[in-house]
Amino acid sequence: MPLLEWLEANGGKQKTRFNSWMLSWLRQREDTTEERNCSRHRNKGKSPETEPAMSQQNIAFGGGRTIRPGEVLESAEEKAAKEARTRELLATYKSRVGLTIDPNLKLECEKALKDGDSFMDLGKLKEALPFYEKVMNKLPFQTQLHGLAALQWSICQDSLRRYVICDSLMS
Repeated sequence: MPLLEWLEANGGKQKTRFNSWMLSWLRQREDTTEERNCSRHRNKGKSPETEPAMSQQNIAFGGGRTIRPGEVLESAEEKAAKEARTRELLATYKSRVGLTIDPNLKLECEKALKDGDSFMDLGKLKEALPFYEKVMNKLPFQTQLHGLAALQWSICQDSLRRYVICDSLMS
């Protein structure tokens, strides 16, 4: 219940100078706010008055094209050019980071990883460590084989109760 209505409802019971002054002030304020609402009021919420029309939004934000069923966004030539550019960028990234591995080096590292796994399965953890270290030294950090070797190496170190070495690797 707004204050003006409450004061008018209770105004007959309590006639004080403050209540009558408050009533007159609220009535004046209500009159001026109605005038203000008509001339300058802008809704702060999202409504059709505050938001531009959809067609204007499409133009303003780069849209404006309606795609109908069966239509294609880009031609076959544009799509092929875009895919070729993507492949080129990926190849450049992989070579820069070191993810492109020589096949002979990859086979050598996979063999060393298997040898380390076989020693680890036999329980010879100290003998397995050099194989994992070999893989970790030859391959970049971001490769999957380096990650597997590092994981197995840290498991061996942990099983050999070399916690300090494992903590330094993990942190």
